[in-house]
Amino acid sequence: GGTPFAIAVAAGGTVAGAADDEAADKEELASEIIYTTSAVTYFETRLKISDITTVAFNVGLSDAKNEAATTIAWTVGGSDAVTTNSDDGVGFVYDTRADTDGLFGVVSAATDDKEGAGATAPVNDTYIKLAFAIDSSRLVTFYVNNVAYGSVSTALDASPLLCPYIAEQSTTTASRTLTVDYIYVWQAR
Repeated sequence: GGTPFAIAVAAGGTVAGAADDEAADKEELASEIIYTTSAVTYFETRLKISDITTVAFNVGLSDAKNEAATTIAWTVGGSDAVTTNSDDGVGFVYDTRADTDGLFGVVSAATDDKEGAGATAPVNDTYIKLAFAIDSSRLVTFYVNNVAYGSVSTALDASPLLCPYIAEQSTTTASRTLTVDYIYVWQAR
């Protein structure tokens, strides 16, 4: 893998990780698997990526703390086809291999779904706030910079436990650094 995520010594503190300059190199950041899909949940993070070319990144809740050696939870390819490597989860994926340059909201469940169709793209080395809300019917609404981005009509499965998950992956031989300002997750009891 690349440079592991580490706390940066700076006012307020950030966490940064870098995918090295080799194809499919990745870094993943996750906590314990403790959030249920059957409770009202809100997830928010603020992050930036050094260069948005030849890169993929994920932000959200996933059923696994890490994926196989050269995969991340979600990717997007030609014809904007989303591949879900996580069995269950919800989040954002940005992938320069997609035909549409922008963020996609995704749900991994018995039936996978996507939203957003790449309407908003991140900007080099500029912070973006990504959030989503899971309602009592397990339906998801996505937000980018505090603006509703879209929602999915496919409900999350009722039983899985999920963990906060952030990943980045180099899609060619170029190093990229992902900096996370904060991660906030709230769930009803």
